[in-house]
Amino acid sequence: MGEGGITLVEIVVVVVLLGLIGAFFYSGVNAGVGTSQRGKDRVEAVSLLQAVTEELTLSNLAPYVGKGDTAYTGDWIPDRYSVKYNVADTSHGVYRLRVEVSQSERVLANNTALVCK
Repeated sequence: MGEGGITLVEIVVVVVLLGLIGAFFYSGVNAGVGTSQRGKDRVEAVSLLQAVTEELTLSNLAPYVGKGDTAYTGDWIPDRYSVKYNVADTSHGVYRLRVEVSQSERVLANNTALVCK
C-alpha cells in the first residue's frame, strides 16, 4: 500500500473537481453571452423607438387621438419586436405621443414626446 502510485479514488476526485470547474466556467460564459444579447436588443429597441417617434411626429396624429394603444405596423420593424403608440390631446396646442417598443411582452424602450398640432 505505501507505493507512490495514483489510486482510483484520487482520479475520481480530480475528475469531479474538473467537472465542477468546467460547469462554473460554462455558466459564467453563458450568462455573459445572454447579458450581451439583451444589451444589443435594448440598443436596437432604442433605435427603433427613435425612428418610429420621428416618423409619427411628422405625420397627422389627429385621427389617433384618444384611440388607446395602437400597434405600429412598419414593414421595416423586425418581427421579434412590437411597437405601440398612444396619442392624447393636451388641449394646449400639442399632442402627447407615447411610443413603446417591446419584445416578448417585455418593454425594452419607451418615450413620451410633445408634438405640435
